Parts: sequence; structure tokens; C-alpha cells
Amino acid sequence: MVVERKWGENHINKSLKQVASNTWIIGNLVLSRSQSPSKTTTWVEEVDGSSYTITNGPNHLPSASLDSPDIELVHEAGDASAVWSIGNSAICKVRYLERGVTPEAVTLNFVQQRKPRFRTPKVLYNPMASVLD
Repeated sequence: MVVERKWGENHINKSLKQVASNTWIIGNLVLSRSQSPSKTTTWVEEVDGSSYTITNGPNHLPSASLDSPDIELVHEAGDASAVWSIGNSAICKVRYLERGVTPEAVTLNFVQQRKPRFRTPKVLYNPMASVLD
């Protein structure tokens, strides 16, 4: 699947937006932070114990702001990808898929299956996982 790259308000570096004090929209997903883990927790922040959960978003997404003190845009590569720091334990990378280019989640899984002696990032969510399997 190749998506047309966009500029202006739809640029990839605007893919993550805050909608409430502890809720963000990432494309069509919702990222929520709470003070305690639940059955659906995706990861727990080591520093303060807060938990983060990623779920599918509603059909009509609420209005959102690009400013969030808890999430920081730390890298962008033109119109191809953007990376945000979320707390102290996670990053969110949004990237356009390119025909003929192996997705990073596939590469990370390949490396992890070989049990290297070094740590590799853990993929917490990959919306293309079911398509790629």
C-alpha cells in the first residue's frame, strides 16, 4: 500500500495530535495515558508508572491541537517520516510505505528472532502487521 504524500496541515509531521490532557490521535488511532495499568495497556512508563494504551479511533475524530508538552517531535525526514518521543520509554514513528522497501517492523522482527546480544526496539503497534503476515 502506497499512500500519496501530503503537505500543509496534512503533512506527516502533523500525524500525532493532542485531543485532551491524556489523549492523542495518531492517524486513525487513539493513544491514552492513565495513572494505572489496565488489561489493554500497551506499555507502562518506567519513570512515573503511568500506562499508555493504543486503540482504534472513532469514525469522527475530535478536534486536535499540535501542541503537547508530553510528546515531542524529535525527528522528521522531509515528507517521508516523523518521530515523536512519548515520555521516557517510547517513540512513535509514522512513515509512508514505499513499494519495494521492507517496513522497519519486519526488519526489527527479523533481527529479534535471531536473538542478538544487543537490545533492539520492541514494536508495540504496527497497523500493517495483519497485511504483512
